[in-house]
Amino acid sequence: MLAAVGIGIALRQAATLDCRGAPVLSTTSNETGTEQTMMDQEIDGELFRSLDERPPDPRRIRQLIERGANVNAKDKDGYSVLWHSLAIGHAQRAIIELLVEGGANIDQEKDVLLGDACVHAPLSDVAFEVIVYLLRLGANPNLVVYENTLLPLDFVEHFCSCYAKWCEEGREGYSEALEYMSAIATLLRDAGAKRASELATEGFSRDLLKP
Repeated sequence: MLAAVGIGIALRQAATLDCRGAPVLSTTSNETGTEQTMMDQEIDGELFRSLDERPPDPRRIRQLIERGANVNAKDKDGYSVLWHSLAIGHAQRAIIELLVEGGANIDQEKDVLLGDACVHAPLSDVAFEVIVYLLRLGANPNLVVYENTLLPLDFVEHFCSCYAKWCEEGREGYSEALEYMSAIATLLRDAGAKRASELATEGFSRDLLKP
């Protein structure tokens, strides 16, 4: 975990940032319209809880998938299994790949997941490889994150500026975080990512940038 104490400050300083935590877990019926049995609901609930562990156990998650856990289930707030695999900052590429192999529909979520991965990048030392994976799947790095008008690169470069400032002030423990976050910013730039202000000057409508 990189500079976990300071990231709370960085998040609060980001303009219009609304970084939501993991919601209370409660599974719903699946999208086919049929009601799940109590056993199905319990297995899905176990999957959500397993994903929210720090770190999640791949063997446990595989067992739940083999027992029939719905990898496309959503909690009562509408957050998906894939969202939970990223939301608390303990994302692992192996876990995401395991869910995708089990049938999780990542094509519908990859753009949103990329934004989530960037927002939570300071809380995870494996965010870089997760972002690489999502970009290779074709995730769009220029879609707004959540309800904000900010793009993934806005968040990442904001974290870079915070870490750079704290390094200049002589605070300890932020040089590694700055190097790590700068590598993510370079990765996004290489994939065509831009800041919202840059796209605005190029005449892009923010409405076109929404997922």
